[in-house]
Amino acid sequence: MGKGKKNKRLIAFVLLLIFGIIIAIGFYQGQLQLLQPKKPAEEYFELFDYGPDNCQLLNNGSSLMIYEIHFWIKAVGGDAHSVIAKSWANAQPEYVGDIEANQFKFVSQASPRFGYISHRNSDGMYPFPVKLTSREAEGTITIYF
Repeated sequence: MGKGKKNKRLIAFVLLLIFGIIIAIGFYQGQLQLLQPKKPAEEYFELFDYGPDNCQLLNNGSSLMIYEIHFWIKAVGGDAHSVIAKSWANAQPEYVGDIEANQFKFVSQASPRFGYISHRNSDGMYPFPVKLTSREAEGTITIYF
């Protein structure tokens, strides 16, 4: 066998080995990121300028049927990747995308057929849960109308 063929095979083997090592390192880092516990949504996100856009008072004002809401999400704990917001069981989850640290994005969610019933609390407010998930954080933030 010629010296040129041996060198080509050796170079090909070394390149495949390097490529395999790079893939293994990337996979390992991805697995480590999946194993890291997520932070609570309350510590990582802030919701502001929120309100119901389509709602109806029920039972002499003791309950509020909410069909549509809007809010802004701000990433206060750092960059947030692949953010998803889901306001109530029948609302479609909204893919918000990435939010850079201290930046914000607008979310509007609607469920015209099935709303969310919020019962007035002792402070006269109507609590409303917003579930947020991202690669970094997960949990529910309750806002009040």
